[in-house]
Amino acid sequence: KPDLGLEYHRSSKAEVDPTTSCITIFSDSSFAPRGRESQTGAIVCWTSEVGNPNAQFTIAWLSTKQRLLAESSCEAELIACNEGFRVGRNIGSIFDELSLLRPTHKVDLAVDNKSTIQVIQGASNLVWRTRHISIKAHRLSQEVSRGTVGIRHVGTKEEIADYLTKPLPISSLDPLLKLSNLVCVTDSKPSTTSGDHKHGEKWKDKQANQTEMKLDTCD
Repeated sequence: KPDLGLEYHRSSKAEVDPTTSCITIFSDSSFAPRGRESQTGAIVCWTSEVGNPNAQFTIAWLSTKQRLLAESSCEAELIACNEGFRVGRNIGSIFDELSLLRPTHKVDLAVDNKSTIQVIQGASNLVWRTRHISIKAHRLSQEVSRGTVGIRHVGTKEEIADYLTKPLPISSLDPLLKLSNLVCVTDSKPSTTSGDHKHGEKWKDKQANQTEMKLDTCD
């Protein structure tokens, strides 16, 4: 298995504009993959420009089985969205204290299920089978109506939490890993531009030492 690590690139801007920055929560689910519990996947990013994949930086993630049994994909997506929101809300409070978030819609929910979005926005009159799911739906709807939370639809190719819910082919997995700032640290060579020359030299020395150790082992 390759060793993966988070890689962040230095922004080309002199300063980050907090009026356009927010916490983006990507959430997804796999509905009852084994006939029982659904799987939740969520990734929390700090986004300096909404809609720009190169301006989002992964800071937390979640992959877990749902404790509450969902009877539809919409219910599973709603549970996943709620679980991701709980993680992102706490992180958002820290960024807000540092004045790194815009004044409204400080948290942005990125969901690939349109039915879930309609439920959260209050455009759907679904009758929930349990009180627990109803509370989760109304809780998110309340946050959206207050203007503290925004919600938007993202396509499957942009839903980076997808690989936390189920196995994906390499052709689909690699682009999502790049969008979530994950790279193979054993193959990734750091940039030597923009004042990173010393860091690049340290990387070269480390690679040389590893090569020497391999040769010594062979002897």
